[in-house]
Amino acid sequence: MIKLLSNFKVLVGPIIIMIFLELAFPHFLHKVPLYLHAAIDSSLLGLAQTSKRSLIPDDYILILGDSNAIGLGEWFNESLKDRRNLWPDFHTAHILHNKLNVDVISFGGAGAGNLMNLAFSPITQFKYINSFGPYNLKKPKRILVIFNEGNDVPDNLKELNKLFLKKFDTGRIYDNKYFRLFLDDVFQNNNPYEVSTSSLKRLIFSRFLYKGIKGLFSKNKYEENWQKLLKSQKIHKLKLNEVYTYPRGHFLNIALVGSEKWVFSNKNFRPPIELTDDDIKLGIYVFEQSLLLV
Repeated sequence: MIKLLSNFKVLVGPIIIMIFLELAFPHFLHKVPLYLHAAIDSSLLGLAQTSKRSLIPDDYILILGDSNAIGLGEWFNESLKDRRNLWPDFHTAHILHNKLNVDVISFGGAGAGNLMNLAFSPITQFKYINSFGPYNLKKPKRILVIFNEGNDVPDNLKELNKLFLKKFDTGRIYDNKYFRLFLDDVFQNNNPYEVSTSSLKRLIFSRFLYKGIKGLFSKNKYEENWQKLLKSQKIHKLKLNEVYTYPRGHFLNIALVGSEKWVFSNKNFRPPIELTDDDIKLGIYVFEQSLLLV
């Protein structure tokens, strides 16, 4: 009988602990160290950010945009490596939080245009967060939109080509009501950010634990890709005798620094000089229509 009770404790004990952690963990997302954020459900990362005074921000500023809005870059990378500071400041949201003494969170995302980063992704994230019982995130009273003319306009055209042209009449693209029908259709039928709210999705801690353990045995793809990007996008002096070694379009970005010419690759931020006036007009129009949904 004693042995049976002992075995019962061994079996039930871990289950009770896991249930407790599942119930408690959602309330402490903002206490997870930065270097473990990759293991958190990506649609809940807004609550894990430390540019606010508590888990649920109050009277907050919401930042929207691309990688600039979410804080990717050298400051983030250096902060990620510093394990002595578990909750470091590393981007715009922290600067605003410290200077203005207000809560600030970001729903920014890398590698996408305004349709994704101003409309589909933020609205989907907001709904997803509030689909969890412990959370009651109110709508922001102030929104800061970061627009990057260097790649937002071309990205807008790419997203438009992928989502609009196959199903909708291009002749009516500047009809605001018709364009809104297109946005509503994407939300209902083709939202790339739509997240399942199944029972498994509710196990926030278990999924965090699984992704964390999995990360220990896999390569750091972010760091690997970042190093490749740094190598390929390195800023360097223009050397005419080496021009033939570079890919086509590499020299769209040449800046005069002092009396020397420096090369920024075609992936660095720059004005979209290869686009026509009509392209730029359409890209700005997509930006404006996306803002109306914010």
